[in-house]
Amino acid sequence: MNILPHKSWNPYSQKNKDKVEKDEKEHQIKLDIENQKQINAQSESRYRQLKNDLKKRKFEDFIEGTDDQNVVKPEQFTIFPQELYGKSSELQSKSSAGYQYNTKLGGTEAEEKGKPKPWDSNSIKDSSKTTSKKKLKTDKWLKHKEDPMILVNKVLGKPNYTNTDLKPVIIQPNSIVKSQKKSIEQLRQERLERELKERKRVEHMTKDLKHK
Repeated sequence: MNILPHKSWNPYSQKNKDKVEKDEKEHQIKLDIENQKQINAQSESRYRQLKNDLKKRKFEDFIEGTDDQNVVKPEQFTIFPQELYGKSSELQSKSSAGYQYNTKLGGTEAEEKGKPKPWDSNSIKDSSKTTSKKKLKTDKWLKHKEDPMILVNKVLGKPNYTNTDLKPVIIQPNSIVKSQKKSIEQLRQERLERELKERKRVEHMTKDLKHK
């Protein structure tokens, strides 16, 4: 069967070839868009995973640092403080003389001073101070980790600086005056040099015009 080239149903006509080529280009563009979407999704997932791992690592390092700093040494914790040994003879003499403690809740201050302190009073104070310090450090770490620049600098490999790392710079008044004077003198010298160059250029141009 002879296929006529000028017919529209001829698959080898130029019009049909252009149409097929156009469809192939559109299909390729769709494939490229889908591949780009997949790449972006994978990059986003890796970024989130990196962010979570970084937060977890910082939190673990922070907890380990606080635990190492707040370890109570054996010599700091005593079951029976030395104050009790010194007051034992005084308590015995007062009890033998008929001294009685005030058992009412909230006794007078003078009576409370005469009473021996419990053996765990020092440990309670130390634990409260440790808890407050740990809370302050935790709050500071939570505020610090929310800064987006910390994560960006970590990914880019740049050092992170906080406000506490910056030391105040003390500027002496004499140095400010000297720097200002120096800058004014430099500007004046530069202005004179520019004027001199401009005069020479004008003189040179006038000489050339006269010769012409």
